[in-house]
Amino acid sequence: MPHNGKLIESYALSRNFNRAELSRALSRNVNTVYRYAGSPSLQMRIMWNLSILMKHNFIGDLANKLEIDFETPKEIELKERLQKLEYEIQEMERTILSKDAEIEGYRTVMKNIRF
Repeated sequence: MPHNGKLIESYALSRNFNRAELSRALSRNVNTVYRYAGSPSLQMRIMWNLSILMKHNFIGDLANKLEIDFETPKEIELKERLQKLEYEIQEMERTILSKDAEIEGYRTVMKNIRF
């Protein structure tokens, strides 16, 4: 199992989060924040609050470390939307090719017209 405290601590250090500021935002003693960093396992409430506070999905990070392939409903929805948009792009490309051919036909006709 991943070390939750190290996961949070490494993120906090890489983003220059100040432990004193975190402790104030969490309404906890600064020593408590130090204990979080040293804890291999943190309560879900703590992980949730830290995720919100630091605007980072630590719970998702832990889920990604599982050796299980899965997709969240949001990922499935986004993949379906992506497929739909890719299909629309293909349709627009076909329309553009058709219109280009139509324009080229008009150009040919216009070259043959004498005024």
